[in-house]
Amino acid sequence: MNPKSLTAEQRERAEDRFSRLPGVIACRIRTDASGGLLDVQVEVAAGADADAVSHEVESALKRDFGLAVDAGQIQVTAAGKGPDDVEEFPILEFAGRFAFGSVNVVSSRDGTRAEVELSREMVSAFGASSTENIATPAWGVVDLVGIVERQRADWRRQSAAG
Repeated sequence: MNPKSLTAEQRERAEDRFSRLPGVIACRIRTDASGGLLDVQVEVAAGADADAVSHEVESALKRDFGLAVDAGQIQVTAAGKGPDDVEEFPILEFAGRFAFGSVNVVSSRDGTRAEVELSREMVSAFGASSTENIATPAWGVVDLVGIVERQRADWRRQSAAG
């Protein structure tokens, strides 16, 4: 094994340990096929000290597993943080416009998945986007504009065919 390798058991132990650090919501360690460390993705609660968590993860990997980690390999993101210019507003329904049936965002140790269900008249459609990188903020996964555009194109094709 190279000096930056972890066994599956070591990776699971490290993820479990880091997930128990104060302020940490989830941790995922990605390795290549030989156990070489790719990155450590940590999601922390809003208000948690991301720098302290990153330092503790880096120190523990070196101390407990003998891994010298580059700072860029540890990705720490705060839950619930999005762009500062996001503005929430009610969606007004007009004839001929799409209606949101549901919007779901699920974040777990396996990644983040966003789903949207749209409807118009008697037709409904579903779209989804996902990432395995738990350090990606949820707003980075939700591509509602892209999903809506794909659904519009599908509806146009359905209308033309029917």
